[in-house]
Amino acid sequence: MKILVPFSFSTYFGSFNSLLPEISVSSVRLHICALGCPTERKKTRNKAKVNRNKKGGFMSFNDTSDLNRSRLAVTVPNLSSLDMRESVALINQITNLLADVAANPPLPGVPTTEIESQMVMLQSVLDPIKEHVAAMRMARKLKEQQHLEKVYRQRVETAEKTKKKNEETEKYTTEQQQRIKDTKSFYYQSLNKGVAEKASQCRARNEDALLSIINKGEETERSRSRRLEKLRRDRAMKQLELRRRRLENMERARSVYSRCHIQRTMEHLASQQAAEMRAKEVEAKLDSVRKSRISTVAARCYSRCDAKASIDEESARSLPNLKNYEELLEKLEAKHRQQQERCAEQKAAHLEYQRMRANYAANRHLRQKTNALRLIEENIARNEAIMERFNQKMQRIKQLKEAQISECKESRKNLIHDIEVHKSRADQIQAQREIDILYKNYRRWNHRGACMIEKVRRALYADGSESDSRIFGSAAGRD
Repeated sequence: MKILVPFSFSTYFGSFNSLLPEISVSSVRLHICALGCPTERKKTRNKAKVNRNKKGGFMSFNDTSDLNRSRLAVTVPNLSSLDMRESVALINQITNLLADVAANPPLPGVPTTEIESQMVMLQSVLDPIKEHVAAMRMARKLKEQQHLEKVYRQRVETAEKTKKKNEETEKYTTEQQQRIKDTKSFYYQSLNKGVAEKASQCRARNEDALLSIINKGEETERSRSRRLEKLRRDRAMKQLELRRRRLENMERARSVYSRCHIQRTMEHLASQQAAEMRAKEVEAKLDSVRKSRISTVAARCYSRCDAKASIDEESARSLPNLKNYEELLEKLEAKHRQQQERCAEQKAAHLEYQRMRANYAANRHLRQKTNALRLIEENIARNEAIMERFNQKMQRIKQLKEAQISECKESRKNLIHDIEVHKSRADQIQAQREIDILYKNYRRWNHRGACMIEKVRRALYADGSESDSRIFGSAAGRD
């Protein structure tokens, strides 16, 4: 088995040339018999093949012979081409190889001096590699320290820039807030001015409406008073006219009645006089007839007193005439009684008619009086209703005015309260926003500070000897 270990000399290991002048050539091959090595036997039995190629060198294990003919070949070129991982692997490999050779007896037929010289040569190669690894670790630590210083400087510069930017941002935010505040104040002032103008306009409009309503009510009251006065005058005139007409009618009726009564009385008197005259004429005629007949009878009696037969015959002829006269008198008396009865009936009918007319006139007068009183009461009730409606309307107007004034005051109070609430809410929102910004900045800087402290702590307290790969990996990650 061959183990090829390429390495090159470094500027840090100039003394290695004096120690091993025969190894400073481009390639030195050391053949060490490593028979009896259990690790090599195990790898030979399993026939494992491991190939690893890297920049600056390589390491390979190839099974070239059986266990009895396995040999170890180490080629040490330039050390500067080795990195940390390859150097550590080479140190571990040489250490394990020396430990296996020291622990196992050499193969028969192999000289011990050669093995010892090869072991001394491997040991002399191992020391400079360890120094090279230590120098590389130191260089890496220096590089990491420089990187950390650079990172710290960048962070300080970034912090200064951020601080300056935050100051500018805060200044701009303050100016913006001041502008917003001025704008809000101007807006609210203009809004309050507009609201005040609207309120004054509403108040003036309400006052004008109220004045117009009051003027209209006063005009309505005056017109109602004029109408009431006119109604009173008209009622008085109508009553006077009705009274005048009633008096005229009564006077006319009285004159007509008196005229008719006089006429009927005159007619009755005339008829009585005519009847009396007719009765007197009849009596006079009867008396004249009676006297003439008596005289005629007497003359005849005187002239014919000598003949009794003639007198009896004459008296027998005059008796029917007397009977007719009595019948005529009875008829005249009956007619007179009938005429008196008819006059009494006419007088009673006329009195009944006069009584009926008086009752009708009294009823009509009472009805007219009742209707006039009813109309007066209706007018008074209507006027009272008008006055009551007017008072109610005036009361409603007064209540409406008071409600409008109270509503205006309440709306003004509500508007002022809303403005104050809006201002306080805006101030609270602005303060909460500023607190959120400060809290956010605090959390960001706190997180950054915690990360930076953790990184510094890890960098300060990291042990490079126990986990180089972890430190370098974390440093690479930070880069």
